[in-house]
Amino acid sequence: MKINLPKPAKDHFNQKADEFLLQLRPAPKEPERSKKSLSTSHEFVDLVITDKELLKASPSGTIDGFGAATSKFFPTEQGPVGLVDAEYVTFEKLTEQIAQRNEVRRFLSTQFVSETFFKWFEGRYKGSIPTSGTFVDYLCHHAEEGIKEIKVAIPLSYVVIEHPFTLGKVKFEYYTAEFFDKFEAVVSEKNPGVDPRGIKHIRSKYQGVVFATMSICAEQHRCVEIASEETEKALTLLRLFSPTTFWPQISSYFGRMGHAHIPVSHYFVFEDAWPKVLTQAEEKADFRLTIDANFLRLMNAAGLSVWGELLAKSELSELEQLLLNSISLFSKSIASSNFQDKIVFALASIETILLKNSTEPIQHFVGLRLAFVTAPALEPRKRIIKVIRAAYQIRSSYLHHGKVTEDHQLLAELLRTIWSAFRLILLNRAEYSTHAEFLDFVENMILS
Repeated sequence: MKINLPKPAKDHFNQKADEFLLQLRPAPKEPERSKKSLSTSHEFVDLVITDKELLKASPSGTIDGFGAATSKFFPTEQGPVGLVDAEYVTFEKLTEQIAQRNEVRRFLSTQFVSETFFKWFEGRYKGSIPTSGTFVDYLCHHAEEGIKEIKVAIPLSYVVIEHPFTLGKVKFEYYTAEFFDKFEAVVSEKNPGVDPRGIKHIRSKYQGVVFATMSICAEQHRCVEIASEETEKALTLLRLFSPTTFWPQISSYFGRMGHAHIPVSHYFVFEDAWPKVLTQAEEKADFRLTIDANFLRLMNAAGLSVWGELLAKSELSELEQLLLNSISLFSKSIASSNFQDKIVFALASIETILLKNSTEPIQHFVGLRLAFVTAPALEPRKRIIKVIRAAYQIRSSYLHHGKVTEDHQLLAELLRTIWSAFRLILLNRAEYSTHAEFLDFVENMILS
């Protein structure tokens, strides 16, 4: 797979790459260490802390206390050489600029561009790459070698399925005992000295677990990025059809493994000199989203398959993109375990799709338009407007005055109404090419 950049872009990036060659310098020497005393309770402990306390170093570069890289090096016989401080920050901006170009971002990650850049730096510095060897040509050559079709499978927590199914660009499936039998045999054959306990640990951790899988043609880092992005989009849609949408008292914890956790509290309880060590889950039930064949059929009948078609589209209309942005916020409302967060995200989600701009009176127009979008008669419309007013009052009291009020019945009604609005807009989206056309339709309905 070839990456073709237009000549002006190639010339620009090659010029910048040559400029960075002149900025390469040896890694700065390790600063002298100084001792500082820190107190914990009544005891004093001497700790060795560098003058740059938030800087961590390795032979390949440094990162600050917030995890941001501050320099990067490649090895030479005289020691590490690379880019440091301001030069490295400028370099990162350039790699991001290259990686975000349409010709590049489909296939390459920023990490791949950065690593390839430093391989080119090293080659030019040591003379293994001739002066005629430009960076862009080097990048394109390595991209051709690295781009291939790869299947990425991301394990999920707290999801159970009866049969595999596809949603958007992602397939939800699981790997059986037979798969892991073959996997163990292949790994053992290729690695005769491997510890079998390690393979069995993989089996115990992942056998029967639901995976979100996707086949992508790109370099490996970019494949993982794309698979993660598409998995999150698919999980956002699944969350719309979770029972937690309609019973907000139940928390929603399912998601990518490692990103979804049921809160657990740990306690030392002393009745005498020695404690009882207690561990207690915050939730009464280990809630899992269980999707059997019947539930999948019901979800598709309620619109899941239509949402999936929207995710699978390569080109979205303005209204469709705004709709996906809105349900992403709505999904955060469902996933949150905090009542006030649920209110805030739910209202933000419907504001995104029902407001023309930031100057409109929010509460008035959201309530009025939501009422006409979702309800056919006067009394239900009046009820929706009342619910919106009450929800905004709770939000305002919380955000502006720190007052915590909870009304789960009101929240459930709000979530159901917003969910209905999203579904109706989704099913009728083909009638409006833009967001403005949709809002004009709602305005005409109100005034008719």
